[in-house]
Amino acid sequence: PVDPERVVVLGFSAGAFMAVKLQCLAADVIGGIGVMAGGPYRCGEGLVGSIECMRGVHLDGKAAAAACLAAMGRERRAIRASLWQGTEDSVVSPANLDALTTMLATIAGVDRGRTEPRDGAIHVTGADARGRALFESWLVPEMGHAWSGGEERGTQTYPAGPRATELMLDFLLPEN
Repeated sequence: PVDPERVVVLGFSAGAFMAVKLQCLAADVIGGIGVMAGGPYRCGEGLVGSIECMRGVHLDGKAAAAACLAAMGRERRAIRASLWQGTEDSVVSPANLDALTTMLATIAGVDRGRTEPRDGAIHVTGADARGRALFESWLVPEMGHAWSGGEERGTQTYPAGPRATELMLDFLLPEN
């Protein structure tokens, strides 16, 4: 059998929105998500709603939390997540990061967490009452619609940013 705590889904842009959706719909088999330029669960319905969501219009993290919890059903639990966004993203508005953080904090029943500068970005960690980190967010200055810390020869990457893949996996996967 596969240990759900070892199953994580990472996504960029539309894939990031899908990672959030999968976590809400399959909480029993997914241990965590890595979201680069994504947004809250069900923030946009249909073509117009999806575009408005990406632009940061009509975002509601608390409503997204309620919808996600309803989708989880009996498998309700806090979502372990590493969230990333660029301040200069013109495709998925940085407002989505705030709405997604609100969604996760609401689901976990915790405040939005501690904010600190880290690796040239603004890093927030939300933890439960025992101090266990449940989610983190990274707002990367000057990054557009790209993967932070990617290779220069790649497309849709921002090499000057923190190395997102490594940091996501370090955060999401439990120690052996």
